[in-house]
Amino acid sequence: MYSVLIVDDEIHAVKGVEAGVNWESLHVEKVYTAHNNRQAKEIFAHHSIDILLCDIEMPQGSGLDLLVWVREFYPKTECIFLTCHADFSFAKKAIHLGSMDYILKPVPFAELEEVIKKANQKINKELELQQESKWGRNWVKNQPLLVERFWHDILNGSIESTLQAIKDAASERSIEFSEKRKLLPILICFQGWKDKRLHEVRSSEQVLKKAAEEFFGEQNGYNIQVIRQGQDKLIAILSVVNEEELDRNKLRQMCGFYLNYCQTSYDCNLSCYIGTLTTADEFITMVDELYDLDRNNVSFLNKVFFIDEKIVIDSNLKLPDMSLWSVMLQEGKYNQVIAEARAIVEAIYNDGIDAKRLRNFYHDFQQMIYYTLKQKGIQAHVIFNDNESINKLNSACKSVKDLMEWISHSTARVEQYSESNSKSESVLEKVIKYITANIDQNISREDIANEVFLNPDYLSRIFKKETGFSISEYLVNERMNISKELLEKTDMSVSSVATYVGYSNFSYFSKLFKKNQGVTPVEYRLKVQQKSS
Repeated sequence: MYSVLIVDDEIHAVKGVEAGVNWESLHVEKVYTAHNNRQAKEIFAHHSIDILLCDIEMPQGSGLDLLVWVREFYPKTECIFLTCHADFSFAKKAIHLGSMDYILKPVPFAELEEVIKKANQKINKELELQQESKWGRNWVKNQPLLVERFWHDILNGSIESTLQAIKDAASERSIEFSEKRKLLPILICFQGWKDKRLHEVRSSEQVLKKAAEEFFGEQNGYNIQVIRQGQDKLIAILSVVNEEELDRNKLRQMCGFYLNYCQTSYDCNLSCYIGTLTTADEFITMVDELYDLDRNNVSFLNKVFFIDEKIVIDSNLKLPDMSLWSVMLQEGKYNQVIAEARAIVEAIYNDGIDAKRLRNFYHDFQQMIYYTLKQKGIQAHVIFNDNESINKLNSACKSVKDLMEWISHSTARVEQYSESNSKSESVLEKVIKYITANIDQNISREDIANEVFLNPDYLSRIFKKETGFSISEYLVNERMNISKELLEKTDMSVSSVATYVGYSNFSYFSKLFKKNQGVTPVEYRLKVQQKSS
């Protein structure tokens, strides 16, 4: 049985392929879907993928970029491109990267099924060749990748967690495995770069893995396999026959040296979580416990923890009353709020805190921010919709450090947009300017409110207070004034005038004009012409 991953930023395209192909006849057991390269890489990290069906042009990274990554880390995966563009340069690069085929959209499902059959045949043939030439050069070259994929399959459940199933899977892949050996997992969790750009981070992932292999294997003599789990985790698997081979102090020292090396050499923060010896069939359970330990560590960076060591926290810690902070923000004391929050967060860091209390602090602070924005008439989704805000928001509950970054960032955004509403031209001037510039568009009260970062109801209140008109009344009056001028000074048809001032429905425009002026547009033009003659 085979597994397939479909990657396309167009949701309907993914669903179309998912529904249109007869997967059962192709012996495809699992069909996974993703809409960008990040989602695809996460699926590769947790599932064994035999065939990749991928669009080429996607906004968050092309299919060609994804294939380059797949070729580096999952070379056995076959790729078939699906695209709307019959561009020879695309086809040439796809072939150069080892793509099996290149099919134009709309995808003819019969043709796609034939190509998938060829991919299945190629996979089977390569597996047979691998088994026949176990000690061949190709097998030796790819053995580290095969071993890593073997452990991935154990961790994601593709291989059943029984000793016999694991033994059989190892035998099928020509991987050395002994039931007599016990396993000790060490979870290595990435906690952030101090100053790294995205391309530097990607190039450093492999460096950290090689450093772990050197420190745990070559320098300390352990039989070890290091595998990647997603973008921010490594699992070092120590294999031992005698428990006497392991020394708790030596393990702590070994991990400490590794963390110090990574911190000084690559300017990054990591933590190590050391399990206990276990059999292969209990390996997943042990790793899950290490994951739980990491999820609960939101205070400590560059630390080594054993699974039987509890992360010390202050159970009596009380969250502060943040209502005063809202008043301070409304009065413009932004730096003072950040300073007070930092003092409390630093105290939390020193005392220790678990993930639950950190989330509680975050939620209370966020509630205070939203209340402040409401009082100022600013819509939260407008000021927090940029990429930097989204990334910091998604990371806010990962650690105390990330929480403080979010507090500083969100407070700065409140200050930025509060001042933008009070500086230069007034809100009223901005609204009138926006209406004038978009008089021919079907703009709504919500569109206008978004332009000045205010709540629609709040904007309506201040607008009527300043002008004596509601926004809709002002908009109609402006359109009618422009309509009258066009009817008086141009030969434009009435329907063209209606379109020019934002009314696509001619009958509605005529009815509204008559209500406003007492005559229809045609009658108004005749009346003006009679006066001038």
